[in-house]
Amino acid sequence: MSVLVWNSQTQGFDAAIAHDFGATEMGVPLEIYFNDAADRMYVTTAVSGHFHIFDISGERGKPVLLKTLVSVGGAHHVAFTKDWSMAFVQTTLLNLPGMSDGSITVIDLESEEVVGVIDTFKEAGFNPNSIVLLPEYNHLAGH
Repeated sequence: MSVLVWNSQTQGFDAAIAHDFGATEMGVPLEIYFNDAADRMYVTTAVSGHFHIFDISGERGKPVLLKTLVSVGGAHHVAFTKDWSMAFVQTTLLNLPGMSDGSITVIDLESEEVVGVIDTFKEAGFNPNSIVLLPEYNHLAGH
């Protein structure tokens, strides 16, 4: 995962590696989300099926990995509750083999733990490609 920082002297962007998912065999980051306080960044990686929690309150461009939670292959879009207490990870990436589980991983963002799995769509033979919550619960950061 790279970061671009504007360099006013060169009038261009300087690129740097912010976190190397390849070094930990986590694959390529798919989705990146930021909370309202701008102190947390959430990243999904499909091939490995993980949800990563970063602290971004420190030096710009140097996120600190706090925790990696196991979802399943295909971890992709995330729906967040308005109060940022829960995250729901949709696990289907273009119906690709090994990345098309169809379940939804439920994460408690306060304890930073997986607290459940919703298999309703999977058991019905569906693979949802996106996820949003009902308007009264859904934070617009997710999709």
